[in-house]
Order: sequence, then structure tokens, then C-alpha cells
Amino acid sequence: MERVLSYGDVLLRRCDVELLRPPNFINDHIIDFFFSYLSSSGSSDVLLVSPSTSFWITNCADARDLAPALAALNLRDRQMLLLPINNSADVEYRSSHGNLERGSHWSLLIFHRPSNSCLHFDSLDGANDRYARSLHARVSELVGSGSKPRFVSAATPQQENGHDCGAYVMAIAAAVKKGFESDVECDVEEIVKREVSSESARRLRASTLDLIDSLRREEAIKA
Repeated sequence: MERVLSYGDVLLRRCDVELLRPPNFINDHIIDFFFSYLSSSGSSDVLLVSPSTSFWITNCADARDLAPALAALNLRDRQMLLLPINNSADVEYRSSHGNLERGSHWSLLIFHRPSNSCLHFDSLDGANDRYARSLHARVSELVGSGSKPRFVSAATPQQENGHDCGAYVMAIAAAVKKGFESDVECDVEEIVKREVSSESARRLRASTLDLIDSLRREEAIKA
């Protein structure tokens, strides 16, 4: 498989990048790359959690292992966490194959400390609700907010096809991060309502392809 780009800890291959072209289902490597890119600038109060870490938090067999293993992420100091959710619960497959290819839907859980809430954004009418609630239960024990953060099934623009859920997750994450860094007391749902749509998800696919190409050319120049 042809290597396209190494960015931070993420390796993108041609088969990953081609998934940004509709009507393909975006995989965890693309979301991981996009979250890493968003994390390269801006406030350290915001943590974009990788898909693999989010998956592990949800499915870790012993919750007591979570806090020591995640200590370096300083979750108790963060004002916002963005955690992608995949509807695969096949831990054995994930461990042996290194990806979440058996899942068929992405959504996003956002912990917002100023409102002490976990907002679940799902572009397919709550399809990932049970996975989001499982992740919420685990995250609630890790963020040290005093009282348990409330779970909110957030109003979410709905995808118009069967393949754009990953693009919605990326578009929501980018919009909310930008809005939060302008105003920590921001209305997260209002940002999503205002900034995210089927058109913005479509544009994000194209702009991410352009971003990868630009970073690839920069990498080649430095080599």
C-alpha cells in the first residue's frame, strides 16, 4: 500500500486518502490525522482524542486501568474533550487489525467543562446513542468535575447519505474547537447548528484532500 504522508504519529496510505472522495466511508486513520492537525495549534485547554484512545476508553475491560494509563493527557485540566465514537465493539478485531474497519458509523462526544456536560452529536438520529452513553460513563470518572457531567443528546444536522458521518464528526470538531477558543462559555449546540451542514461536510472532504496534498509536498521538499 503506497505511503502518502506521515504526520505526527499518523501514517496515511493511498487507500486511506482515497476514502475522502465520496461516496466512501471515512476511516479512523483520516479522523486521527485531522484531529492531529487541529491539535497542532490553538489552546491546550482543548484535547482532541484519537479514535483508538476513545475506543479503548469505552471498551477497556477494567475501568481502574484508565486513569493511570491516561495520566499524561491531563484530562482533569482540560476544559473541553472531543471524542470520536465508532459503533464497532469488536475489541479482538481492533487489537489484531489496528483499525476500526468493522464499524459503520461515527459520532462525536464533547465534554464541555464550563457547562459540566457531555454533548453527543450524531448525524444519524441517535444511532450511536448506547456507545455514547458508555463512553460518557467512563469519561465522567476521568475528568474530575465534581458532579457527574450531564449527558445531552445534542441537536445535530443530519447526513443526507450513508457515508458522510465521519465528515460530520470532523466538521463538528473543527467548528466547536474554533468557537470554544473564541469563547469558553460558548453555546456548543448553537455553533454546530450554525456552522455544520451537508455542504460543509462535503467541502471538508475536499479541503482535507488539499491539506494532505499540501503537507505531502512540504514533506517532500524537506526530505
